[in-house]
Amino acid sequence: MANKYPVEIDGVTGEVETLPHAKGTRYRAKLDSISDVKREMAKVYREARSGLVDVQDATKLT
Repeated sequence: MANKYPVEIDGVTGEVETLPHAKGTRYRAKLDSISDVKREMAKVYREARSGLVDVQDATKLT
């Protein structure tokens, strides 16, 4: 079965996460617990290190 949205596999938990849609679409992260916040911050860090997100933008997001 093909997925029409890009996904990412979390290196620590092995969970599959859908990546945010194109710009202009609102992205809502689940931030109900400290582990959710840590996971989202790690995701932003990896995106900045990979060059997908500008470092200045990643700083503001975290």
